[in-house]
Amino acid sequence: MKLIAIIPAGGKGLRVGITTKNGFATPKQYLKVNRKEIIVYTLQTFQKNKLIDRIIIAAEPEYFNFLIRLVKKYKLNKVKLIVEGGKTGFGLQCSTLFRCR
Repeated sequence: MKLIAIIPAGGKGLRVGITTKNGFATPKQYLKVNRKEIIVYTLQTFQKNKLIDRIIIAAEPEYFNFLIRLVKKYKLNKVKLIVEGGKTGFGLQCSTLFRCR
């Protein structure tokens, strides 16, 4: 049996209140802590877990290319799919699970 980790990364960071030069909020999962994006810490944890076979990231489409660069940079070879999430956290989880079937 394959074990798949689904990482919900679709938040827009509106509650964090950190804005970029262009005035848009940076989602907290893409903020850097110690020169590394927060989502990378999460992905590396699942990458190292021997029980996890594959990782799927559910995110906003405008961050797909950024996530692909992170996956390559940190050699996260268990990340097999990046999918568009839903409009809410629950919708994101449902749409991702549907794609896993």
